[in-house]
Amino acid sequence: MLHRCVHCNQVVEVAALRDHWVSECEAKGNFRECETCKRAILTSEHERHVAEKKCEPSKSGFVFCPLCHNGLQSTEEGWRSHILACKKNPRRKAPLGSFTSKRGAAGKTGIPAPRAGTRTTPGGGGAAKGPSKLPQ
Repeated sequence: MLHRCVHCNQVVEVAALRDHWVSECEAKGNFRECETCKRAILTSEHERHVAEKKCEPSKSGFVFCPLCHNGLQSTEEGWRSHILACKKNPRRKAPLGSFTSKRGAAGKTGIPAPRAGTRTTPGGGGAAKGPSKLPQ
């Protein structure tokens, strides 16, 4: 899955974001690789990250998701299954039934209706000021 880097706006595959931040990104000077977990850490947070000693060593065949920081198998299938379920994936589809309808019990949309005597502008720009007088 592709993801736009928030630091340089380049479109990068999520699986390659760590490498991008450390070696390709216009903001690569703002990142350092943690020697223990191999994650790309902001330089300003690197000392705190190392001092906390909470990171887990990178295991052979496993990587950490740059979006949610959970561990996963570094195979194509591992990435595919993780990205579909990753809570930090902005394109992840919400589970069925998690959306609430905009319509209430009485069929209302929750969007206020235009006031009487006003007209709606083309393109959904909202209600225009003044009475609704259309040319005849």
